[in-house]
Amino acid sequence: MAAIPILVIAVVQGWLLYGLHYSLEHKTWPATEISWLFALYAVVLFVPVALEIFATRLRQRLTWTLAAVIAAFAGALGAYTGWVVDTPNPDRFTFPLLFALYGALFVAWLIALPFAQAWARRGTWRVSYPDLFEFSWQNALLLAEAAVFTGVFWMLLFLWGALFRVVNIGFFSELFGKPAFIYPISSIAFGYAIYLIESHEKIVVTLRRHLLGVFGWLLPLVALIAVLFLLVLPFTGLQPLWKTGHASTLMLWLQFVFIHFLNSAYEDGQSEPRYPAWLKQVVRFAVFALPIYAALCAYSLGLRVEQHGWTLARVWAAIATFIAALYGIGYAAAALRRSPWMARMAPVNVGVAAVVAGVLLLATSPILDPKRMSAASQAERLRAGRISVDKFDYDYLRFELGRYGKNVLAELSKDSNKEIAGLASASLAKTRKYGGPGVPAELLASRIELFPAGAALDPAFIKYLQDAVTAEQWKHPSCLSQANQKACLMVALDLNGDGQPEILTFDSHPQAVYGMVDGQWKRIGDLVGAGTRQTIGASIRQSSVKAEATAWSDVRVGEVRFILQRTP
Repeated sequence: MAAIPILVIAVVQGWLLYGLHYSLEHKTWPATEISWLFALYAVVLFVPVALEIFATRLRQRLTWTLAAVIAAFAGALGAYTGWVVDTPNPDRFTFPLLFALYGALFVAWLIALPFAQAWARRGTWRVSYPDLFEFSWQNALLLAEAAVFTGVFWMLLFLWGALFRVVNIGFFSELFGKPAFIYPISSIAFGYAIYLIESHEKIVVTLRRHLLGVFGWLLPLVALIAVLFLLVLPFTGLQPLWKTGHASTLMLWLQFVFIHFLNSAYEDGQSEPRYPAWLKQVVRFAVFALPIYAALCAYSLGLRVEQHGWTLARVWAAIATFIAALYGIGYAAAALRRSPWMARMAPVNVGVAAVVAGVLLLATSPILDPKRMSAASQAERLRAGRISVDKFDYDYLRFELGRYGKNVLAELSKDSNKEIAGLASASLAKTRKYGGPGVPAELLASRIELFPAGAALDPAFIKYLQDAVTAEQWKHPSCLSQANQKACLMVALDLNGDGQPEILTFDSHPQAVYGMVDGQWKRIGDLVGAGTRQTIGASIRQSSVKAEATAWSDVRVGEVRFILQRTP
């Protein structure tokens, strides 16, 4: 009888998701208020699936209490993230913020469900570890299998549409591509898969047993890798690790794989792994590598933060390192006890799981928001002079740290250092990180270093650049539009002997050439050539610039002109 409630919930979820898509497409509420949009997406994604998993207990108060708690947390944190994003048109730079929000909610949701399921089974919050283990794996496999079912379902629909399109019947492919079909049908397929899989629990149990067996027998290999790598480090030193730039990521992956395989071997704690006695001792000894790896990751991360300050990636890396350290220290303490030592892993797993859920929820709230921490850290680096003004990434604050980054930029735009203030103002004025002018029109003239010394910029030329760069930025030197680049090296030089100097750009892309055509400034071409800014700049400052007539004529074929480019 659980099929009908699940299908009803799935239909409601599908149409709610379509409604949110419709609002985005037609720019109506809630898409016009990002806080509401993110909050509603979070609620619609997580609450219905939780109700589908609890479909046999819909009459119980616990189920609806759980749904209300999930809705409250998901809605509040979604609304907060929308407030931080602070833009009516989320773009690809918003994706990391959304991934962090929904990823954190998903993990916390996965952790919370087994506790609620165990309570529903026993009628008390004093849950047993075997129950938590069973429900954790059951939920993970249930969701994975439902996702695979839905994916295969859509592959068949695509095949259906393609076959009929071959015989000039496009109705089905058009129908299957409409959002009003995609969202409800996907939700129904996913919900129906949940019903089917829960109705055949033996399949899940069998799959879990096979997976745990595979992971458990791979545990000695992971333990060997962890120990051997640590034994090599005294001979290689730590310097090669820091040079890679991603050693901490690799070590974190190793730790979490090790932790996962340890739990696969331990299973629900009812029995010890079926290893030979000597292999059990090897694994037990290898566990002490976990806190060492966590310490190495913390040290590596500390070096990066000291050099470059906090960023979103580093804050999340710190959270991951903290979690790995909790597991590592807990498991190492368990390994110090007498056998069966793995039994001591159970309370560690339960306690750390609760900490993980709490930390992730805090990290998507104002309390431990990585965006707020990163914005404050980067601004402090700039003010303290630990990074030069022209190398500081103002656009990182503007586009990747949401409201906190923009607030810091607003403060920097009023800084007593005029260069900082100007670059911060330029970044604030941008509407897109790429493809839009990064320098306000009134500051564009300050981006040009014109030679020979004493040459004056024609106001008409500046006016032309202001309009042209705004309209078609990609056609003009990037130094005119990117506030974090050095000023444009430009030279006034008569190239065609008409007595009117053209303006040549060097050491930027493109190296545009501007000239007067029918009394109007225009971009007339580009310079092709190589050289470093230092050598080109030195020659320009020494007035070592001249126009040279070419020894080889161009070739015209009809209306097409060919230029000979000599081989070196």
